[in-house]
Amino acid sequence: MSFIPARRLFLLSALTALPLALGSFYRPLLILALLYLLALAIVVFFDVRHGPRRNDLTVERGHDQRLSLGEPNTVTLHVRWKRGASGSRHRFWLRDEPPPEIPGPEPLMDGLIEPGGDWQGRYELRPVRRGNYAFGAVWLRIETPLRLIVRQFSYPLVEPAHVYPNLRAIQRYDLLAQRGRLAELGVHRTRYLGRGNEFERLRDYQPDDEYRRINWKATARRNRPITIEYETERSQSVLLLLDSGRLMGSPVGDLDKLDHALNSALLLAYVASKMGDRVGALAYADRVRAFVPPARGDQQFQLLLEALHALRSQPVESDPRRMVATLTARQSRRSLAILFTDLAAEIDVDALVASLSLLARRHLVVVASLSDPDLMAMAERLPDDSRQAYEAVVARRLLDERRALLERLERAGIATLQGSPESLTPAVINHYLETKARSQL
Repeated sequence: MSFIPARRLFLLSALTALPLALGSFYRPLLILALLYLLALAIVVFFDVRHGPRRNDLTVERGHDQRLSLGEPNTVTLHVRWKRGASGSRHRFWLRDEPPPEIPGPEPLMDGLIEPGGDWQGRYELRPVRRGNYAFGAVWLRIETPLRLIVRQFSYPLVEPAHVYPNLRAIQRYDLLAQRGRLAELGVHRTRYLGRGNEFERLRDYQPDDEYRRINWKATARRNRPITIEYETERSQSVLLLLDSGRLMGSPVGDLDKLDHALNSALLLAYVASKMGDRVGALAYADRVRAFVPPARGDQQFQLLLEALHALRSQPVESDPRRMVATLTARQSRRSLAILFTDLAAEIDVDALVASLSLLARRHLVVVASLSDPDLMAMAERLPDDSRQAYEAVVARRLLDERRALLERLERAGIATLQGSPESLTPAVINHYLETKARSQL
């Protein structure tokens, strides 16, 4: 607790400057100035005594238990004056201490509050790295009734701040799914009736229907050809493969590539869980860093979240052969295996293609990679000088090498997806829904 003289007190004290200066020539002025200062000190004493005390005020901080990476997370500060009697309103100032690892301006707020009243303010945090951090204290300054003194209090609201992958995207998906507006996220769910193996309905035969779909008992009863339609099987398996090697630590915007990949993978895991499918995950670099066997249910998504939320890119080259060896030994059921990786010239292309080709013998493999908007903009920019011309040539070369690698993977029978941080997630979800609808597993 501390006392800070307010501007009004400085002005009132300054009134004695002239009488004190002239007091050496005329003694009554000096006595009058000293009496004035004594009276002002007594007023300040009673002003502080009748002002708010630390225990009169409570400060509470509210926020989500899990902060979402790369999203604005709202933090609420609630100030309550516990005195019951009403009185004059007091101006106050509030400063919070968010985790220093989360960038952003210092949260400073001000407001008015009276005895028995409360006030609420909010600010936003946008974390750019996953991890476990901590909030510090909240500092509050409040004026006394006569606004002569500002009292400062500290409230030690030290508490953890856990930054997870983007959970807000999951909330938005749920909300838009309930309203039937998934197209706003770029997700287009398509159902291919007649290609699954769970009964959907009976309908009249169409010329392009397969003969094996004809229901002969229903045909005999109705005296016309009747076809069975099937819906998609709901018990399929999805494997999320996350490359956490050196190249996945390079930034794209405010986040690194692994963060973007995790955001896409976890939203896909949530969608697949809601569709009744088994979902598992494997993260690897030079060795396997995490493995969650496929299972279904809401609890499985929480297991995936806890297993992957602290995953970091490693300063080593990724070894896809270790990943394939682990899956071969531990996952025999045919699955949709989606690999989130970075396709760059520095990787061992032969090892990647050979490993994925081996994996594709048992699983349906898809490679999802992030495109770099800055690299594409550099390649398309018209150069103004020799430096920009050199950058454009290098950027085009890197894009050509990436394109050649994508073509090589596709020639090996491995599907590829590529997109910006905004477009990759809906592309991956749409591919999963199409694969499921076509019963390709």
